[in-house]
Amino acid sequence: MKKHTLLTLAFIAFGLGLLDAQSDKPTLLSILLKPDTTTQYGAVSSVFSNLKDNIPLKGIPESLEHTQLKFFTFNPAQHHYDRFRKGLLSKEQFDQWFKRLKFDSSHVREQFFKHTTYVLAALDAEGHKVLIFDLNQNLDFSDEETMRFDTTFYSLPKEEQEKKLAKLPQITFQYEYVDQFGKLKLKKQKMSIDPNRRFFSEYPTKIDQALELAYRYNQWEKGEVREGGITKTVYVRNSVNLPAPYQGSIVTLLVPPNHGKPVPQDYYKPGDTLLIGPSRYVFTRISTFADTLFLEKLERIERPIGDRVGFYAGEVQMMALDSSSINLNDLLKKGQYVILDYWGTWCKPCIAKLPAIKKLHKTIAAKPVQMISVAYDDNFSEVKKFVTAQQMDWLNVFEPMDNKSPRQASPVKTFKVTRFPTFILIQPDGKIISTDFDEIMVWAETL
Repeated sequence: MKKHTLLTLAFIAFGLGLLDAQSDKPTLLSILLKPDTTTQYGAVSSVFSNLKDNIPLKGIPESLEHTQLKFFTFNPAQHHYDRFRKGLLSKEQFDQWFKRLKFDSSHVREQFFKHTTYVLAALDAEGHKVLIFDLNQNLDFSDEETMRFDTTFYSLPKEEQEKKLAKLPQITFQYEYVDQFGKLKLKKQKMSIDPNRRFFSEYPTKIDQALELAYRYNQWEKGEVREGGITKTVYVRNSVNLPAPYQGSIVTLLVPPNHGKPVPQDYYKPGDTLLIGPSRYVFTRISTFADTLFLEKLERIERPIGDRVGFYAGEVQMMALDSSSINLNDLLKKGQYVILDYWGTWCKPCIAKLPAIKKLHKTIAAKPVQMISVAYDDNFSEVKKFVTAQQMDWLNVFEPMDNKSPRQASPVKTFKVTRFPTFILIQPDGKIISTDFDEIMVWAETL
């Protein structure tokens, strides 16, 4: 049986809830993704590129002045391969382009399909900015809507500018793509058009400045994972004009908390293990055009060890500033909650957070909570001086930045801390329950 047939059957079984939650064998799940219509987790802004190729575009009104042609491609790899086949790009230029942007040539197709939208930007006789989008991609502007905008934006009061920015026109683009099964499909993408934003400080001419055209789009696709009667919404970052490579660092899976804002630990890269309900999953990959998320469901275990919310803390050994040894599990066995605060004397945001940390310490002073500030630094004596001067009268430990030992029980390595400050709240049974400072503060006040 072909691989894609197995994936399809796995998805059907998953959707019907027929997968055995108690299975101890890895199961590959394919989860359909759809565009997220909100901008809850951030949007992307950029500008339309000026067209340099001699494309036979029709329907340009003769009454317009200073016309410029621009374009947006939803598949740069295919777009440049088509240019090469049409003689608009040499073989050497094509190879250099693919090598520079690290595209996988296996994603391009011999067939021509619609993946690029052309835009006409111009000024009319009254000085209005005119935009026409070739949304049906027939290389003809005569059957498209003409949009006009005033050019007095930057002379308006700031309040009026903000009102205009809050009401940007939205356009629904359509483009074709080839899915993982080799089938040609149609996809829609909503984008806000910003005719006034200026991305660059310098332009070749004032006309180039006046005709600059920006866009903004929501960058997330969303899907649902069902586990143990719980439905969890997950999000995948969708870079709409970089679909072909979908590998490495540009791929991001977000599993937001049930309440509160996401923190860095809620974002996953391929290969990371995540916890949904009682089960562990490995984020394996997403499809080329971010329409399918693939997760590998692992066996259920009672105490999954990890560094994120829902997992349990592993073995952690720390060195206090008096050189004594601190074991995290020993503190937890006493029935204490533990708050880990990662900082350094070199970290300005950490220093700025200190008044709030002191307030947190005061809040938990009479409660079964042990706060530990982990100084990740290269100067032990400076850390001791700083702690004394700032009256950080709680447990402080030191982790040398130049520590090259393979000791995985260190507080920095165990929790894979790469951002400072970072906060981790662990309950007495070892389970990590929060990594968000504001959430921890509210928890401390209500404990």
